Amino acid sequence: MNADPRSAEPSSSRLKQVTIATAGAAVALGAAYGVGRLQASKSIDAAEERTAEAVSSREAETRRRELERSALLELEARRRLSLCLIALDERNFGEAQAHLDAAAALLDKAGAGDQGPLAELKRKAGEFKLIATDNLGPQRQRVLNWMRNFDEARPPAKP
Repeated sequence: MNADPRSAEPSSSRLKQVTIATAGAAVALGAAYGVGRLQASKSIDAAEERTAEAVSSREAETRRRELERSALLELEARRRLSLCLIALDERNFGEAQAHLDAAAALLDKAGAGDQGPLAELKRKAGEFKLIATDNLGPQRQRVLNWMRNFDEARPPAKP
């Protein structure tokens, strides 16, 4: 049985066509997959960049708010020193002591730290106990000095 060479050619040719078509389809699928991955990678990179910027912006905003809150607490502490002085002038020693203690606590909350003029004021005001006496001069002068020290450390804003 001799095989006709012409009959073998069509099946071989058909096999080549199927192989080439399959290889072409595989290459096209691979290229499509690669392009898709590249586009997705670019989208992911852009999203990660936007996320990093948003996180950075959020951190900056949080820090700004913390600074504003700290400044607000410091100003409230300064107000409490003024109220302490008013209460002393009215000879209301209990109220004056409460304002003095509140000023020290507010400076602590504001993060006055362990060094610097406000930290020293926080420590001194927290330790000082007002005494009911007829001579208010020394106690009043001490509170006034603390107020001056505070104003030197945090000068009033310019109008």
